[in-house]
Amino acid sequence: MKRNRVIGVVSGKGGVGKTVTAVNLGILLAREGIKTILIDSDVQNPSVGLHVGFASMHVGFQDVLGNKIALDDAVIDHPQSSLKILPASLKPSYRVPIQNFKGLLRDLEAYEFVMIDSPPSVLEYVQEVITNCDEVLVVTTPDLPSITSANKVIAFAEKNNVKILGLVLNRVHHKAYELPEKEVEALTNYRVLSSIPEDEVVPLSISLQQPLTVRFPDSEVALKFVELAEEITRSPLRHAQHSRSFVGRLLTFLHRFNPFAR
Repeated sequence: MKRNRVIGVVSGKGGVGKTVTAVNLGILLAREGIKTILIDSDVQNPSVGLHVGFASMHVGFQDVLGNKIALDDAVIDHPQSSLKILPASLKPSYRVPIQNFKGLLRDLEAYEFVMIDSPPSVLEYVQEVITNCDEVLVVTTPDLPSITSANKVIAFAEKNNVKILGLVLNRVHHKAYELPEKEVEALTNYRVLSSIPEDEVVPLSISLQQPLTVRFPDSEVALKFVELAEEITRSPLRHAQHSRSFVGRLLTFLHRFNPFAR
């Protein structure tokens, strides 16, 4: 009997921080000893590998779906968290047998969590990804175009009986021109699970190819991801307790001045 959770991290448009969310949630779950795999299903603009320091992926998700390579030969280990990652190959992909996705997920039933970084939009390829998820986490920014696009994904998930966990309101500046959290909830009819501020540690961690929950674990953004992971698992993260300490936050503050220091 299937007992794992297949969670798609989805969005209606690009640039809202979907991959950052998927990567850091996967890292946090794996560090808790939860058997977790993260799949990059975005074959047009794959970036999960780039976020975690694997810059040259010549084989990956597309090749597994096409039965060109065994699953075990494509999965990589993130050494700092034990997260398993199935990246998408960086080579151009035009015809991907996405109809084989359901079979791939059956091969992953030993994992407790299967996190999927979905491409943005609800185009036909993405629809196949979403319909094979048990649940989706919708990432958006607090502006009307993003919310409008998010509602298209929400409507498709509802139509196909895919559970919607809620919203991640990302890249929040707390400016008057942004839609407030309550208004976002009213427009989408779903709860905002986490409101994550815009912070320089995000692009900095990407440039370092180290997820922010690893490189800047005591930053405000990392703490928000901890809270989000706890919301999803409905349990406290034992290995994130240091992140709430004053000393931990002080170390993160100092790292901002010399981010390349070990």
